[in-house]
Amino acid sequence: MLITEIRFLRVKCRPSLSFAQAGTNRFENRTTVDAKYFREKAELCLRLADGLSLNNPGRFQLMDLADEFLERAKELEAQKEPLFVLL
Repeated sequence: MLITEIRFLRVKCRPSLSFAQAGTNRFENRTTVDAKYFREKAELCLRLADGLSLNNPGRFQLMDLADEFLERAKELEAQKEPLFVLL
């Protein structure tokens, strides 16, 4: 009898990390991580979670991760909003 074990690793995205400073390839091109990036990652997590059964622990972890990505996207959008508007 073959027994397989599946373990899920929870990965957290910490706001203190600066993804924009990391080089993306050997030519050291810089990429910027904006709210759109985090919204796309949240969408990906939700699509993956939809493919899992309702009682699968990985489903809950992916949904939590999607929430964290959406929260980070909102934080980035809030930073771009002006504090006041001149009329």
